[in-house]
Amino acid sequence: MGAEGTFVPLSQMGITRRVLVTFVDGELWKVDVFVKSIAQKILDKVTAGDAYTTVHHLLNHYVPGDPLPVSKLVVVAAHAICIGHRENNAGIAGLEVAVIRDGTISLLTPEQEKELQVISDKIHADVQNLLTQAYAYESL
Repeated sequence: MGAEGTFVPLSQMGITRRVLVTFVDGELWKVDVFVKSIAQKILDKVTAGDAYTTVHHLLNHYVPGDPLPVSKLVVVAAHAICIGHRENNAGIAGLEVAVIRDGTISLLTPEQEKELQVISDKIHADVQNLLTQAYAYESL
């Protein structure tokens, strides 16, 4: 918000917003939204974004190479954003999910995004518990 509660677009404040867009046919695009927006098709699973997170590992190791339907990509995409936010909340503001189908953009509801956040939190806790379980190395 600007002076006296007026709305100031992010582009006027010099802030670029990056979104990942996936289409029903499995195409993935990175879009930097600014005064002059740039769209770049992602040809593999490694995406550009916040260079200081480990989201690339998640995408490279847990998303198969074959195209998947959008419904099977929503959780992994949301989890990647949530993990990125955990690692750098100044660079990744939070979760917002949009699905584009037949040229129509549909945003997930806040309740659906909250559900995805809960799923991501559970994945994170489960992995943490698995990685920090006791290992009986004394018996070796």
